[in-house]
Amino acid sequence: MKFSGRAIGLPVGLALLVGPGIAVSQTLDASIIDDDLRGQIDFRDVSFQDCFEQPQCSAQGVTITAERRGNDGVTWVPAQIYWDPVDGVAVMAGGQNDEIDFDERLLIVFDGTKEGTINIERVWLSDIFIGEDERYGSIDPAGDEDVEVAVIQSMFANSMVAEAIVDGANVLPPDPFNAEVIAGNQEDGDLFRRVVIRDDVISVVVPDGGATGTGELLSFQITEVDEAKLSLFEGIETVEIELADILLGFNDVPFYIGGTVNADIIEASLGNEADLLGINERAQRTRLVGSVSNGELGVEMDGTLDVDMLIFMSVLGGSNDYSVAGIVQAEDGGR
Repeated sequence: MKFSGRAIGLPVGLALLVGPGIAVSQTLDASIIDDDLRGQIDFRDVSFQDCFEQPQCSAQGVTITAERRGNDGVTWVPAQIYWDPVDGVAVMAGGQNDEIDFDERLLIVFDGTKEGTINIERVWLSDIFIGEDERYGSIDPAGDEDVEVAVIQSMFANSMVAEAIVDGANVLPPDPFNAEVIAGNQEDGDLFRRVVIRDDVISVVVPDGGATGTGELLSFQITEVDEAKLSLFEGIETVEIELADILLGFNDVPFYIGGTVNADIIEASLGNEADLLGINERAQRTRLVGSVSNGELGVEMDGTLDVDMLIFMSVLGGSNDYSVAGIVQAEDGGR
């Protein structure tokens, strides 16, 4: 069973939902996320702080599990949950520490509700944007527009009863939201997959594919010529370009240790509820009176469906993706 729905965002939320019906967009103030999640399952709440770097955790009647594609590209293996009081929950490492990437997923099981099921009115995402290509050099596989894509699967008794595919609503701002509300937060402080250029050597930092999130460095000499490929250009007029000279201008670009800077700030605050609540409150004030977007997107769900689990994933080839901020339960079971 598929369903139609709509997304809520600032300035305009766009949703493409698999199934019959037309996706509807709305224009609403981004601060609605805080009012809407009050008294609901809010993953930004400090009760979820123990989830940080854990493969699984439970709070507020839900159990969260982080997984990543194994080296075979088929099976799912344990990963680590990321948490902060601004964006909520995601998966550590991958392309970016605080987001769900194409080879990662979060499973949310509702074990503290009526017979382990819930009727969901709305799901709130954060950090889901339009316009990341220029900053991160990525491509959008879902269409011509440069947007991030989230996949939300509603499950009951191990069967998928609905699936929503939603696009980012807000343009990626020049001043990152988290840097506004977390002291020391750096724009590139959570990136894991990155390219580092030093003279004529290109190095790629990638996760090792395991559950620990440690990275490895792969380096390539761009001036070396692969003799086996030269035959491909026989009889074709070619122009030789000194790539090393072109790339020299990148040598002074700052390079941060992959994926540790911003996560370290959150980890240092764990257990200090005053610090964590302060970050959460500053984020709420910034959403209320500021003009910096945090990529908030509210996705309308079919409140009549009995759901015992939600699975949050992304799509192959997408840019750095999104976090899960919270879930709004339908009133009266959505009936």
